[in-house]
Amino acid sequence: MDSIDVITHPIVDHVKLQCNGSVNEVLEGTLCISAFHLIFSTRRQNMKDITVLHTGIETVDKKSAPLLCLKLKDFRVLNFEIPDAEVCISVADSLIVLSQPERIDKLHPFSFYVPVEDDIHQHKYEPETVQEMFTRWGCDNEAMRITDVNKGYKVCESYPEQLIVPKAIGDEIITKSSLFRHHKRFPIVCYYHQNMKTSLLRSGQPKCGTSQNRCSEDIQLLNSFLTNRGRGKVLDMRSSAVLQQHISKGGGTEPPMHYPQWKLMSVDVPPVPSLLQSLQKLIDACQDPSISSGGGWLNKLEASGWLSHVTSLLLVVSTIVHEISNEGNSVLVHGASGRDLTLLVTSLVQVLLDPHCRTTTGFIGLIQREWLDAGYQFSLRHGHTILSTKKDQAPVFLLFLDCVYQVTRQYPCSFQFNQLFLHNLFVHSYYSSYGTFLYDTPRERRKLKLDEKTQSLWHYLSNDKVIHTMLNPLYTYNDSILILSLVPQNIVLWNHCYLPKVDVLEANNAISSTISAMETLMGKNENLLGKVEALQKELKSLQAVAMQKLQTKSTVF
Repeated sequence: MDSIDVITHPIVDHVKLQCNGSVNEVLEGTLCISAFHLIFSTRRQNMKDITVLHTGIETVDKKSAPLLCLKLKDFRVLNFEIPDAEVCISVADSLIVLSQPERIDKLHPFSFYVPVEDDIHQHKYEPETVQEMFTRWGCDNEAMRITDVNKGYKVCESYPEQLIVPKAIGDEIITKSSLFRHHKRFPIVCYYHQNMKTSLLRSGQPKCGTSQNRCSEDIQLLNSFLTNRGRGKVLDMRSSAVLQQHISKGGGTEPPMHYPQWKLMSVDVPPVPSLLQSLQKLIDACQDPSISSGGGWLNKLEASGWLSHVTSLLLVVSTIVHEISNEGNSVLVHGASGRDLTLLVTSLVQVLLDPHCRTTTGFIGLIQREWLDAGYQFSLRHGHTILSTKKDQAPVFLLFLDCVYQVTRQYPCSFQFNQLFLHNLFVHSYYSSYGTFLYDTPRERRKLKLDEKTQSLWHYLSNDKVIHTMLNPLYTYNDSILILSLVPQNIVLWNHCYLPKVDVLEANNAISSTISAMETLMGKNENLLGKVEALQKELKSLQAVAMQKLQTKSTVF
């Protein structure tokens, strides 16, 4: 059945919507339902339509018909009052079906048409190649190389085709090591520290099991990443109890008896299955109208555990940064598959170490490299279809963006982008007109020709007309390593994300005013920088003249 066939009431007039944005009132308008969108329009000149993709709807509550409550995946809540209760129930039934597609190729990105004259989508994002990244990191050509062992995804379907590995290790050893690792995810470099000659590595868990199985090729590969100091650290992202369960099922971690040059680091991080429950508690607290901003609210916020998870992960990341940049130790990160919290941690480490990752282009490249090309299961974890159950879903990517937000608060001038940029990435990862976050592996995207069949979010965000509202006017390039303070008062709720407003005002709203003020500041900043540069040139000229006069006097005497 086509999606259009389930729509019994495509247009419903005299619908009321309770707003909590710049206009805090009940608005009357028309509710329209198309094949992919729900649209509410007041048809007033100074108000914009509210448009939501059906796949952006998390829950549909029709119990209080004619009241219809829609909770969205971006945490907004739309409360509609429809004049007729039967029509309300019919609309709700349609939205329940439309919000739960059975196949990914039936989603809106595959039907999203961009006119040729639409210059916003004409800019093309050019991703950084592995060779360019190899050069930018300053990888030692005598110690590292780029391998095509995964060409055609023949070794590991959740890895990219080109990878950085030790130069001393041949492809046949890599292939044998992959057979000893979960999902064939053998250890690879995801960041190289040029000054310390240390590497940040990630992989899947080794298949040691209760018998403490060993693989000589895997040991050889892992030891080849070590510098002359010959030491490394293994950070296993699982608790002791979870690790023991995985060992009993044939998994495990690197036994000291087989990997004596690697020391296991104990960490305290949340298990992936608990993240969705924690987030749900947080959102319930944020959406509960009966809770005031006093003690009851703070108690619920603390009980959710979400900010504690953020703090725990930032602490782990800070520890890894210290090991790599100060202690001179390479660090291997993995959990079971190495496709969830592992990617979160390795990404955050790069944000703290690499100033390139704090630019818009560099951050997009980081997500492409450490999430999309590294096998994070966006469609499974974000519930893109009805086949993804609640048990499968986890807000790991949102937790990563929240952690980045916390870092931007501590270093407000070190990031080229602002929180709107991070929030846009969050929303588009759950529901979007762009195909960038669809499917779970790079192999799937290549096989199904996703680049040819859908539009790229990266192209869209690379256009100056789009990205200018997401830029930080205070940004100044900072090549220092970012050191975090994790005292409780420095970890705060991301209000823009978890306490969103339903706003219908057009260009005269508060956000537009803020953007306008930001643009004014950026213009003044550029003007002042120009004056500074001119004064510096004048100073150099005066210093040169003074030096010449001194030399002339010394010659005379």
